Amino acid sequence: MLSSIGRAAIRRVGAGTWHASTNRGLQSIWQLLRVDSSTNTDNASLQAGFSSSLQRAYATVTQSTLSKKRTTAKPKTTEAGAKKVVKKAVKKKPASKKKVAAKKKPKPQARPRPKKILSDEEKLKAKAKEWKTVALLSEPKKKTTAVWNLVLQDTMRAAKRDGDDPKSVFKATAAEASTKFKSLSPEEIEHYNQKASKNKADNDIAYKEWVTQYTPDQIRNANIARAALKRRKIKSSHNFLPIQDERLPLRPRSSLNFFTQERWSSGDMKGLAFPEATALIVKEFKDLPASERKVLDDRVAADLQRYEQEYRTVFHRDNPATTRNRAASV
Repeated sequence: MLSSIGRAAIRRVGAGTWHASTNRGLQSIWQLLRVDSSTNTDNASLQAGFSSSLQRAYATVTQSTLSKKRTTAKPKTTEAGAKKVVKKAVKKKPASKKKVAAKKKPKPQARPRPKKILSDEEKLKAKAKEWKTVALLSEPKKKTTAVWNLVLQDTMRAAKRDGDDPKSVFKATAAEASTKFKSLSPEEIEHYNQKASKNKADNDIAYKEWVTQYTPDQIRNANIARAALKRRKIKSSHNFLPIQDERLPLRPRSSLNFFTQERWSSGDMKGLAFPEATALIVKEFKDLPASERKVLDDRVAADLQRYEQEYRTVFHRDNPATTRNRAASV
């Protein structure tokens, strides 16, 4: 039979109150057995039975311990998982509201500057600048066509040195050129005449090429602008003469124009100064009988019809002056 100490140890093992490790428990039990066997050596058979019962108890205790560990470990994982879920739920932030973009304040519109009131002189300057742009004042430079100018050019070219002022050279050579011009031989005069004729031909070719690079409508507007500049007496190095373009239709002529042409071509005005001849022609025109005036009027009507047809052909539109006159007569 086991001693009271051994039985107490077995009860502690069976009750599952043993919290030490399994190896240490076995060591303590075997120590008890050794003590008990020393006191009671005659109980060998009981020791063998106790050994087998002890093995069964050890297996039972080990199995129950493992099962308890498993059962107790599962709730821990679930609790930990629950805690994690709870933590995530706590950490979860509510959906942030989208920030409404603040409306930009409209920029204050700049106040229109008051228009500057121009004086009459300033208005004329602005208009003159516009006319000069339309007037096509960039004509090709013409070559000299007068014999005297050609002689002067040759004399100045022979006397001029590099760096000399043209004005001073002109003053120094003007007298010499005048003397040379007066003493030209027939061969020299012929030479200069040929040179002048060649220069005139070159000028005509260059001028025609310059004119044809513009449309007839541009030439017409340029002549209108030149007439305005000349009428306002705008200061300029240009003489504002009208551009000669063969493509433009000739302006219609009046009765006085036809009568003046007839009187000058008759030869009756030879020997008279131009102002005296003009005054005489105007007086004769006013004294014309009705029959002769009608002949002139018919020529004017035919010439006007010619102009209207040419205007339509060149500018591809009707003459605005004729259109206004028709509208006024209706």
